[in-house]
Amino acid sequence: MTPYEDHAHFPLTTDEDIRTRVEDLLESAARRQWWTLFLDVERRQLPVIMPMAEYPRDPDEWAPLGAGLGGTAAELLADRLTGIAEEIGAASLVFAWERPGAGEPTAEDRVWARGLDAACAAVGLTVRGSSSCTTRVPAGSPRRSTSDTGDVCQDRSMPSAVLLIRASELSSVAEYAYAATAPKDARLIFLAGACPLNPDGSTAALGDYVGQAAVCIETMQGALAAAGATIEDVISTRVLVASSDRGDLGAVWRVVADAFGDHDVPSTLLGVTVLGYEGQLVEIEAVAAVVD
Repeated sequence: MTPYEDHAHFPLTTDEDIRTRVEDLLESAARRQWWTLFLDVERRQLPVIMPMAEYPRDPDEWAPLGAGLGGTAAELLADRLTGIAEEIGAASLVFAWERPGAGEPTAEDRVWARGLDAACAAVGLTVRGSSSCTTRVPAGSPRRSTSDTGDVCQDRSMPSAVLLIRASELSSVAEYAYAATAPKDARLIFLAGACPLNPDGSTAALGDYVGQAAVCIETMQGALAAAGATIEDVISTRVLVASSDRGDLGAVWRVVADAFGDHDVPSTLLGVTVLGYEGQLVEIEAVAAVVD
């Protein structure tokens, strides 16, 4: 594990924040590995990062531990990350993928990203996002700062099959894309409405619209991970709020918008009379698309 300088403490609340932080950390890619960043409850980076350079090509590869015990590579890594997160008080993670060369992340990278998301979700770890850093200088060349001629550090989210469509002739007041498409070979994922439920089935954050919206986002991310997807693969949402007060709808929307960041998919925000569970105020429906 590698410490980092304290001046880097600021909330990573959007995709752009994550990309900027990765650029600050890596400058340019020198080897093929990934870094785990640990965030506190306010999404500020904690002073510990963990590089990972030696790992199998397949996250589902079985890794024996002896005495008939073991797990997949992704599961064992998620267990290790859980221990570190508990030790330092981390509430969520960000994965930064360091890749020499100018190409997009490979299919193998995407498989690992989704495998890690699913394994982390299974042990209750929240993954806030993934970003990749590449450089056009040959692998093994000395690192240079991003201001040096010929060096390009491109921090970008792991590629999504979803294409967001803007409609410049329509009102810009809407805080989302007006349409979205996915390639014809994409696998569609239809999620059940994400509800604000505790593990025991009780309703979380009773009476709290913002709190319930946050739990719904976490529930949605867990369902996406189980289906081999991330929030960047969502193609549309519908947000249901049990209220006739536009202020309540707006408060819930801010939570949803912050969670999606730059990936502002087409969405519908509705005030409804009642939702299914006792004390339920919020529900979020979503459809995602991935190319395996």
